[in-house]
This record gives sequence, C-alpha cells and structure tokens, in this order.
Amino acid sequence: MSETFGNLEDFSIGDVVLWSKLGHKQTGVISGLRLVFEGGRQVAHADVFCFEKEQRHDVLCLNLKIISKSDLEA
Repeated sequence: MSETFGNLEDFSIGDVVLWSKLGHKQTGVISGLRLVFEGGRQVAHADVFCFEKEQRHDVLCLNLKIISKSDLEA
C-alpha cells in the first residue's frame, strides 16, 4: 500500500479554513477529519461546515488552507 494522500496532522477540528470550488472561494470550520480508502491509498478528507451555504461539505485536505488573522488583514 502506498503512502497517505494528504495530511490530517496539519488540521484540527475547529480550524477556520478557505478553499475554492469551481473558482468560488468558500470559508468554513472543520467539524471532522478522516482517511478514506480511494484509488488504492488512504486519502485525507475533512468535513467542513461552509459559512456561505450553511451546509456540510466533504473537502480534500489538500484543497484546504487555514485562515489566520494575517490572511484576513491582507
């Protein structure tokens, strides 16, 4: 079996994150983290409650960026 695709250790439940879907930036809070077996390897996924759509999304951890205070002030 190959290595994990993505990394769960970079994130914690409660982190506020940013990701892009079809060119639209979305923000939310991580409510869960898990590994899913896909394509012969473990893939890191996060359950994210999206602020804009007010619903849960399943997002690849590779697509997430933690929002920090400096990001908001830029």
